[in-house]
Amino acid sequence: MEKRIISFIEALRQIETMYNRLLELIEDENKAAMVSNVDRLNTIGIEKQNLISQLGRLDQQGTRELLNLADALHISSEDLTVSCLAQKVDSPFREQLLHLQQRLRTVMAQVQHANAQYRMLIEHCLRLVHNSLGYFQHWMDTSNVYGAAGDLSNRRPDSGRLLSGCA
Repeated sequence: MEKRIISFIEALRQIETMYNRLLELIEDENKAAMVSNVDRLNTIGIEKQNLISQLGRLDQQGTRELLNLADALHISSEDLTVSCLAQKVDSPFREQLLHLQQRLRTVMAQVQHANAQYRMLIEHCLRLVHNSLGYFQHWMDTSNVYGAAGDLSNRRPDSGRLLSGCA
Protein backbone atom coordinates (compact mmCIF):
# COMPACT_ATOMS: atom_id res chain seq x y z
CA MET A 1 0.00 0.00 0.00
CA GLU A 2 2.78 2.43 0.92
CA LYS A 3 4.45 1.81 -2.41
CA ARG A 4 1.26 2.80 -4.25
CA ILE A 5 0.85 5.96 -2.19
CA ILE A 6 4.49 6.92 -2.74
CA SER A 7 4.09 6.33 -6.48
CA PHE A 8 0.97 8.50 -6.56
CA ILE A 9 2.68 11.28 -4.58
CA GLU A 10 5.63 11.16 -6.98
CA ALA A 11 3.27 11.47 -9.97
CA LEU A 12 1.64 14.51 -8.33
CA ARG A 13 5.05 16.08 -7.73
CA GLN A 14 6.01 15.58 -11.36
CA ILE A 15 2.71 17.12 -12.47
CA GLU A 16 3.34 20.09 -10.20
CA THR A 17 6.84 20.54 -11.66
CA MET A 18 5.46 20.46 -15.18
CA TYR A 19 2.75 23.01 -14.39
CA ASN A 20 5.42 25.30 -12.93
CA ARG A 21 7.42 24.90 -16.15
CA LEU A 22 4.27 25.62 -18.17
CA LEU A 23 3.76 28.80 -16.17
CA GLU A 24 7.32 29.87 -16.98
CA LEU A 25 6.76 29.16 -20.67
CA ILE A 26 3.56 31.21 -20.71
CA GLU A 27 5.38 34.13 -19.12
CA ASP A 28 8.22 33.78 -21.67
CA GLU A 29 5.64 33.59 -24.45
CA ASN A 30 4.05 36.80 -23.22
CA LYS A 31 7.43 38.58 -23.19
CA ALA A 32 8.29 37.28 -26.67
CA ALA A 33 4.92 38.49 -27.98
CA MET A 34 5.50 41.95 -26.50
CA VAL A 35 8.73 42.34 -28.51
CA SER A 36 7.41 40.50 -31.59
CA ASN A 37 10.04 37.76 -31.40
CA VAL A 38 8.40 35.28 -33.79
CA ASP A 39 11.22 32.73 -33.64
CA ARG A 40 11.04 32.61 -29.85
CA LEU A 41 7.23 32.37 -29.99
CA ASN A 42 7.50 29.38 -32.33
CA THR A 43 10.07 27.70 -30.10
CA ILE A 44 7.94 28.27 -27.02
CA GLY A 45 4.88 26.93 -28.85
CA ILE A 46 6.70 23.69 -29.61
CA GLU A 47 7.95 23.43 -26.01
CA LYS A 48 4.42 24.01 -24.70
CA GLN A 49 2.96 21.33 -26.96
CA ASN A 50 5.59 18.82 -25.80
CA LEU A 51 5.00 19.74 -22.17
CA ILE A 52 1.23 19.44 -22.53
CA SER A 53 1.66 15.99 -24.09
CA GLN A 54 3.88 14.94 -21.19
CA LEU A 55 1.32 16.35 -18.74
CA GLY A 56 -1.40 14.30 -20.40
CA ARG A 57 0.63 11.11 -20.03
CA LEU A 58 1.47 11.92 -16.40
CA ASP A 59 -2.17 12.70 -15.68
CA GLN A 60 -3.16 9.30 -17.05
CA GLN A 61 -0.49 7.67 -14.89
CA GLY A 62 -1.75 9.57 -11.82
CA THR A 63 -5.31 8.51 -12.59
CA ARG A 64 -4.24 4.87 -12.85
CA GLU A 65 -2.40 5.17 -9.53
CA LEU A 66 -5.44 6.78 -7.94
CA LEU A 67 -7.72 4.00 -9.23
CA ASN A 68 -5.33 1.36 -7.88
CA LEU A 69 -5.42 3.10 -4.51
CA ALA A 70 -9.22 3.23 -4.63
CA ASP A 71 -9.32 -0.53 -5.19
CA ALA A 72 -6.83 -1.17 -2.39
CA LEU A 73 -8.76 1.05 0.03
CA HIS A 74 -12.15 -0.31 -1.08
CA ILE A 75 -13.40 3.12 -2.09
CA SER A 76 -15.60 3.88 -5.08
CA SER A 77 -13.43 5.42 -7.78
CA GLU A 78 -16.10 8.08 -8.40
CA ASP A 79 -15.82 9.25 -4.78
CA LEU A 80 -12.04 9.21 -4.63
CA THR A 81 -10.25 12.55 -4.68
CA VAL A 82 -6.91 13.61 -3.28
CA SER A 83 -8.72 14.99 -0.20
CA CYS A 84 -10.60 11.72 0.28
CA LEU A 85 -7.41 9.75 -0.16
CA ALA A 86 -5.62 11.95 2.40
CA GLN A 87 -8.35 11.14 4.93
CA LYS A 88 -7.86 7.41 4.37
CA VAL A 89 -4.07 7.28 4.74
CA ASP A 90 -1.81 7.78 7.73
CA SER A 91 0.84 10.40 8.42
CA PRO A 92 3.17 11.47 6.86
CA PHE A 93 1.32 10.68 3.61
CA ARG A 94 -1.77 12.60 4.70
CA GLU A 95 0.17 15.84 5.14
CA GLN A 96 2.13 15.33 1.92
CA LEU A 97 -1.05 14.77 -0.09
CA LEU A 98 -2.85 17.78 1.37
CA HIS A 99 0.18 20.00 0.84
CA LEU A 100 0.61 18.79 -2.75
CA GLN A 101 -3.08 19.30 -3.41
CA GLN A 102 -2.86 22.91 -2.27
CA ARG A 103 0.29 23.59 -4.29
CA LEU A 104 -1.30 22.06 -7.40
CA ARG A 105 -4.41 24.20 -6.98
CA THR A 106 -2.22 27.28 -6.64
CA VAL A 107 -0.06 26.61 -9.69
CA MET A 108 -3.09 25.64 -11.82
CA ALA A 109 -4.82 28.89 -10.89
CA GLN A 110 -1.65 30.78 -11.81
CA VAL A 111 -1.49 29.00 -15.18
CA GLN A 112 -5.15 29.85 -15.86
CA HIS A 113 -4.54 33.48 -14.93
CA ALA A 114 -1.40 33.73 -17.10
CA ASN A 115 -3.25 32.12 -20.03
CA ALA A 116 -6.10 34.60 -19.64
CA GLN A 117 -3.66 37.53 -19.61
CA TYR A 118 -1.89 36.24 -22.72
CA ARG A 119 -5.21 35.68 -24.49
CA MET A 120 -6.27 39.26 -23.67
CA LEU A 121 -2.95 40.58 -25.03
CA ILE A 122 -3.40 38.68 -28.30
CA GLU A 123 -7.04 39.77 -28.61
CA HIS A 124 -6.03 43.40 -27.99
CA CYS A 125 -3.33 43.20 -30.66
CA LEU A 126 -5.77 41.66 -33.13
CA ARG A 127 -8.27 44.47 -32.45
CA LEU A 128 -5.53 47.05 -33.05
CA VAL A 129 -4.60 45.45 -36.36
CA HIS A 130 -8.24 45.15 -37.40
CA ASN A 131 -8.99 48.76 -36.48
CA SER A 132 -5.86 49.97 -38.24
CA LEU A 133 -6.83 48.13 -41.41
CA GLY A 134 -10.31 49.60 -41.18
CA TYR A 135 -8.91 53.10 -40.78
CA PHE A 136 -6.74 52.80 -43.90
CA GLN A 137 -9.33 50.94 -45.96
CA HIS A 138 -10.92 54.12 -47.33
CA TRP A 139 -7.55 55.26 -48.70
CA MET A 140 -7.20 52.17 -50.84
CA ASP A 141 -8.27 52.43 -54.47
CA THR A 142 -10.81 49.78 -55.28
CA SER A 143 -9.95 47.46 -58.11
CA ASN A 144 -12.38 46.02 -60.59
CA VAL A 145 -13.18 42.38 -59.99
CA TYR A 146 -15.22 40.10 -62.22
CA GLY A 147 -18.19 38.55 -60.48
CA ALA A 148 -19.79 35.17 -61.12
CA ALA A 149 -22.54 36.48 -63.43
CA GLY A 150 -20.28 38.72 -65.49
CA ASP A 151 -20.74 41.57 -63.04
CA LEU A 152 -17.94 44.01 -62.57
CA SER A 153 -17.59 44.89 -58.93
CA ASN A 154 -15.50 47.67 -57.48
CA ARG A 155 -17.75 49.03 -54.71
CA ARG A 156 -18.32 52.29 -56.59
CA PRO A 157 -21.88 53.31 -57.35
CA ASP A 158 -21.04 54.26 -60.95
CA SER A 159 -19.95 50.75 -61.94
CA GLY A 160 -22.16 48.47 -64.02
CA ARG A 161 -22.32 45.20 -65.85
CA LEU A 162 -19.35 44.34 -68.00
CA LEU A 163 -21.25 42.79 -70.89
CA SER A 164 -24.22 45.15 -71.12
CA GLY A 165 -22.17 48.31 -71.18
CA CYS A 166 -24.65 49.85 -68.72
CA ALA A 167 -23.27 52.10 -66.11
